[in-house]
Amino acid sequence: MNRTYRLELIEQILLNHPDGLRAVEISALCDVDRRTIYRDLEYMQAKGLPLWQEHGKFGIARESYLAHLRINANEAAILVWAVRFLSHHLKPRNPHVVSLLRKIVAALPPELNGTIAALGNQPGLTSSPHPQIKVIEAMTAAWIEGIHTEIWYMNAAKPRIFGPYVIDINAKGQLYAIGYDHQTEQIRPFKLHNIARARNLPDKPVTIPDNFDVALYLKAAQAHAAEPASETVVLRLHPRIVRHINGQKWYSHYHLEYLENGHCLMVAEVVDGREMEIWIQDAGRYVEVIAPQKLRKNFPAPIG
Repeated sequence: MNRTYRLELIEQILLNHPDGLRAVEISALCDVDRRTIYRDLEYMQAKGLPLWQEHGKFGIARESYLAHLRINANEAAILVWAVRFLSHHLKPRNPHVVSLLRKIVAALPPELNGTIAALGNQPGLTSSPHPQIKVIEAMTAAWIEGIHTEIWYMNAAKPRIFGPYVIDINAKGQLYAIGYDHQTEQIRPFKLHNIARARNLPDKPVTIPDNFDVALYLKAAQAHAAEPASETVVLRLHPRIVRHINGQKWYSHYHLEYLENGHCLMVAEVVDGREMEIWIQDAGRYVEVIAPQKLRKNFPAPIG
């Protein structure tokens, strides 16, 4: 095995073992002497690979790692168009989309670089990062590293623990995560734009069930995105009204978060605003509208 191939192999091995490996384990996988591995690791670190060493193990610091991708001009052009599409439709605007676009442009042949470079300098692409970008970054890190995260969904008073299995984008340009929600004890999707804050739990790994059918869940999530436009509504409900929620027709899906005072918070994707308003009127003082603001103005009365 020549050294160039071995260095690439070591890098791939460490990427596949986020908890790190001992030099003797790496040497066994590469079928070389342990001293050779030590020299290779020292060389790789000197060349800029972000390695860490702790308790006799070596690993790659993923937050600092830059992947190397070899693509031809046609593939680079496809990526430029795809990223340009994302820059128009992904909300909120993500600065990582802009940086990726410029790196792809730099990889194009010189005769194309100057013309297409203008695509990476369009007005508005460099606007200040949206506060929710931190949520997207945290959720992405949790997914890649295979760990749980605490999420504050909409106006929830308390966080819920969520184990992301996959993050995807729907036809509307919305990012969503599918994974295990410990509060409801079921696999379900969460739209990332509805998450106010996320805090990762590196000591709580995620175990994806062997029978998890990612294609089936992605298909269901995409089908939901294709439904008529919905709006997220947050209501605070009196205990007397909770039992009347089931069977309503004005939401596509919802979940309840129980509060300490016996009330609960309902977060629903509303598909029929008129039917919902009639239901709120009938419920009277037992329902308080939290969001959206335009609906709250129509029902300002406090909960009973």
